[in-house]
Amino acid sequence: MVFRATIGGAKTSKNTKYTRTELREMLRRGNTDIGTKDEGDNPGKNNWVFSSAPESTQKKAGAVDGILRATLAINHVTTSGGPKEVGQLVIGQIHASKDEPARLYYQKFPDSKRGSIYVAHEPSGGDDIFVDLLGSKSKTPHDPADGIALNEKFS
Repeated sequence: MVFRATIGGAKTSKNTKYTRTELREMLRRGNTDIGTKDEGDNPGKNNWVFSSAPESTQKKAGAVDGILRATLAINHVTTSGGPKEVGQLVIGQIHASKDEPARLYYQKFPDSKRGSIYVAHEPSGGDDIFVDLLGSKSKTPHDPADGIALNEKFS
């Protein structure tokens, strides 16, 4: 499966500045009688929640906690755009009701052989917390020895 998002491409939400393509987990497995959220705009049977969610929310959800795994390769990153766009893309994201517990980034500069992987945690009402996983999220071009090259599969 190939996903492509260009700088001038489609946006999936009115709340975003960035283009994207998405693959979303749907616990309802094609059963459109199950909505994506319940009537109170809370996660319903189509969504999973963290075990830290209130018990009443856990009972309404399709699942509690879980493990998300993927194997992928980044084939291309943009070499144009603003400073926050050059070589950077979000490769995974977990949404919660008022924050993003995890947003996984890949960043590769045009003259680098390998790219970095880092994660952002957006606490409700707070500033993003970034954690480097491979290489660094630094905006200064670098070629991390432990990084991931374009077309290299990783999990």
